[in-house]
Amino acid sequence: MIYIPYFSRIFVCSELKYFKVRKFYIFIVLSITCFISACNDDIDVAPGYPTIIEKKSSIEIDRVISQIEQTEMASCIVIDQFGYPVMSFDNEYCIDTENWNFNADIEKIKELAMEGFSSYGAFMEVSDTSEISLTSVYNHEGASYDEFLEEYPDSMSPVWIVSTAIQRYKDLEVRGTDLRILLSPDHVIGISGHWYTNITIPENDNFDEEAAKGLLLDKTFEYSRKTIIIKRDTNWHNSKKIIVPIVQSGQIELHVCWALYPDSWEILVDSQTGDILSSINISAY
Repeated sequence: MIYIPYFSRIFVCSELKYFKVRKFYIFIVLSITCFISACNDDIDVAPGYPTIIEKKSSIEIDRVISQIEQTEMASCIVIDQFGYPVMSFDNEYCIDTENWNFNADIEKIKELAMEGFSSYGAFMEVSDTSEISLTSVYNHEGASYDEFLEEYPDSMSPVWIVSTAIQRYKDLEVRGTDLRILLSPDHVIGISGHWYTNITIPENDNFDEEAAKGLLLDKTFEYSRKTIIIKRDTNWHNSKKIIVPIVQSGQIELHVCWALYPDSWEILVDSQTGDILSSINISAY
């Protein structure tokens, strides 16, 4: 079985690369970690499935770093092994908390964020900003715009971070693909996240929703000291089909899955292979 953390991302140090203005570690961003279940080797899987994203060569990563160096973002970004930007506040030069005062209302901040996504979307593989939906505005300490104004009505935050809803590809949500943009009073100084393009979605499922549920029958799942045994009388909530990125062995695999919800659990089953990719108890969060 593959285990996938539901609400977290794991960052693991990778090969060292450097910006000219400041030395940085390049991190491998693991939006999902996993271990693979026993495969159904006799299943006829659609050609090109799953879509695989290979890690970039050092030359390709250096090229991205060179492009970032030509912007105002070099102090607040590291690049992962796939060439994607990851926002980092480790550099003391990223945010000038003493001299920056970002005086703008929330609508202006969102407007600047959309302009930033339009200018720098290519780094995150965003080609159509009309598909971006903004979800929240908060500062570098995690306080939402409203919370900050309520607590500090006479102050101004030095920066604001604007985040987006996750990507939807052919009407399927792609887990772990929310984007973030970091705004100073004068510039976009950071971006983080990425979307995916050209995802293979098989025309037909080898396992429809009911067949996927059937694979779980009489199986026991454990997570965070909680256990469930799937029975015929198990209470099921509404299922949905999603795309799940799985990072392993220096590549990202994009799996089309059934997200099944027995009782307070989420269990992901690959709609092509029937592999059980994840089982978690949502109430543990």
